[in-house]
Amino acid sequence: MNISCRGGGEPTVDFFADVGADTLRLDTLRPDLVGVDLVEVARREVMPNGAPTPAESNARGLIREYIGNISGTQARRLRSRRSVVSSTQTSGHSKHAHNPVGRLTATHPGVVRIGHAGWFAKGLVYLIAGYLALEVASKASGWSAASSTTGTQEASPTGALRTVSTSTGGPLLLWLLAIGMLIYAAWRVVTAMLPGSTDTKASMKRVGYIVSAALYTFLAFSAIALARQGSGIKNGNQTVTDMSASIMKHSAGRLVIGVIGAIVIGVGLYRISKGLTMDVTDELSLSGMSPARVTWTRRLGAIGEVGRGVGIGLVGFFLLRSAVTYDVAQATGLDGALRRLATQSWGVVVVVIVGVGFAAYGIFCIATFTHRRLQAP
Repeated sequence: MNISCRGGGEPTVDFFADVGADTLRLDTLRPDLVGVDLVEVARREVMPNGAPTPAESNARGLIREYIGNISGTQARRLRSRRSVVSSTQTSGHSKHAHNPVGRLTATHPGVVRIGHAGWFAKGLVYLIAGYLALEVASKASGWSAASSTTGTQEASPTGALRTVSTSTGGPLLLWLLAIGMLIYAAWRVVTAMLPGSTDTKASMKRVGYIVSAALYTFLAFSAIALARQGSGIKNGNQTVTDMSASIMKHSAGRLVIGVIGAIVIGVGLYRISKGLTMDVTDELSLSGMSPARVTWTRRLGAIGEVGRGVGIGLVGFFLLRSAVTYDVAQATGLDGALRRLATQSWGVVVVVIVGVGFAAYGIFCIATFTHRRLQAP
């Protein structure tokens, strides 16, 4: 359990226990504690001898004191968590025995710190992709003069890698990005394999983590190919179109593409929902952050999730449209979707939302990469 104190000396709790992925705000117990850390359920850290520190005792006492102020499910969850924390601490010989996340972070803290580099690489890719999307909007709206370079680079993670390849020291930067993205992919695989909840939501998260790992592994090898050859990786738009054409050759191919499109749209809506509800700190440890930093971190993450959701939803929409019209040319990647929208005045606004969202999410990942923690779904 990590305890920190704010300016007024009140303890703020960053609780870790191996009883699920639900979260509870401490300020639901103490309404006067605004902006404090989440009572996070992901891992458990105890003293080497298993004994609670004075700060830990104070935190448990504070929760016991105010547990009567909440009711129903929240009270039962909190009592359960307190019970698990107490039982964990009284068995010093079995430290982390029931919490693989805590055992991993305690036994191999250096591995977790290396894993943070993956989040930095991911943030950099998103930041560049956001810039490229804004370039598309700028050129389409006439805000910038058309040239041979402005707005012509693919506005997607693949385009971001191509942009890096043309910069000074491009090959070295690509190798570093590739290593970072492989680390991020490994982080996602480990997260997906951690024991945790087995409900439908958790299972969907695990599938999403594996898909994310596959995507970033692909991007990493694309970066390596660019670093070694300087070119030769396929345009993302063409990749989606070719994949759709290959699948739709089969009798059930049209249905498969339609289902994939609907799923991708669902993922986009989920991301938008996370952004609108500011549910963006579930994999962050907020300990040590000032209230002001917590606030702008959440805002950046919320803007980023909305932008990501819109971008993902657009790709799904064109996949679904391809299945409905039976026209593989309708299927396209993120860049193709943005460029099609940019031909409409209202579409430019959507492209700007995606660009700003991607850039914000990139900054969010870069600003918080040292605060990332492993969390089972």
